[in-house]
Amino acid sequence: MARHALGQVTKGVDPATEKIRARDDYEARLVPAVLDDYIENYAKRKTKSWQETERILHQEFGKVWRKLPINQITRHTINSVLDAIVKRGAPSGANHAFADIRRFLNWCVERGYVNAGVNLHRLAGAKVQQGCKR
Repeated sequence: MARHALGQVTKGVDPATEKIRARDDYEARLVPAVLDDYIENYAKRKTKSWQETERILHQEFGKVWRKLPINQITRHTINSVLDAIVKRGAPSGANHAFADIRRFLNWCVERGYVNAGVNLHRLAGAKVQQGCKR
């Protein structure tokens, strides 16, 4: 570690600055930061109900995934959040949350935050079971 830092100094690179830059890059890839970017650069311009989208994404996903890098979201992590919404008695809310997170993740693919190989197309047809009784 010390040899690496000394090698950087001899090349004219400040190891402390590099460490700060690496931390800032990491924090910029965390879910809450990317959600903020999505709200500012897409939702506010493209949707009338961006406040509701912002509320759902931050409340349902941002709090749970606050330390998760955007490229580590999986189908399992999405389903665990949606299942928790259904368990608290809001299956319709889970469907709305699903639509918002799907739109957000598709935007992330377009912007290069995540690879296209995340299998988002498999999420596209899914709907949360509501179990309505007649």
